[in-house]
Amino acid sequence: MEQSLRQQILQFALDRLQTGDLFFLKGKWKESRLIEMIEKSPWSHIAMVVRLPEFQEPLLWEATPLDDLEDVIMHKHKKGPQLTLLTQRLHAMQSISNFAFRKLETERTPEMNAALLRFIGDVHEAVFPDDRTLLSEVLEGRANVKAPYDNFFCSELVAASYIAMGLLGDERVPNSYWPVDFAEPNQPALLGQAKLGEQWMLLHSGERYFIEAALSPAKLPVSG
Repeated sequence: MEQSLRQQILQFALDRLQTGDLFFLKGKWKESRLIEMIEKSPWSHIAMVVRLPEFQEPLLWEATPLDDLEDVIMHKHKKGPQLTLLTQRLHAMQSISNFAFRKLETERTPEMNAALLRFIGDVHEAVFPDDRTLLSEVLEGRANVKAPYDNFFCSELVAASYIAMGLLGDERVPNSYWPVDFAEPNQPALLGQAKLGEQWMLLHSGERYFIEAALSPAKLPVSG
């Protein structure tokens, strides 16, 4: 990624992204393509933005089978729920075809933030499920049977985080959610006045990145 455009994307994130905003990814792996085909969606991975006062840039709270980045709180490489620097994740995904952000429109209260931090502390040591467990928990989710919190897949972690924050009801179990449930044009049944806004797309083409921001003045110039 060109340095000037990297700085613009980072500034975009610094200015606009808040705790609870969502990050979507179109993966390059065969498992990702299978998920996208089943969902009928371009997205196979979802993560949640977290802002902590001790970090200048946004973090990603995600459950992934990768352990390529160091968790910024636990200071180790682990699979499953992890907090990583947004810029490091973007850099690590340079071969990914496209990704996007979707804003959460709601008031961020101290109580909401405290509930999220408690939840992160409770499940941070959890792992990513193996293939058999993942399939079992997805099928259980379709029957609205709640999976234990000793492992998480990506959309399950986001849903469980939203439930802990008081943004999402518990009528559906967290393992019943897939990335597509949170992506446009879908609108999950968030509580109160909370809702998800438009997606901001980041498209990868060769070594150049393009960004379309739905809202001005956050719109960034297209790199030609």
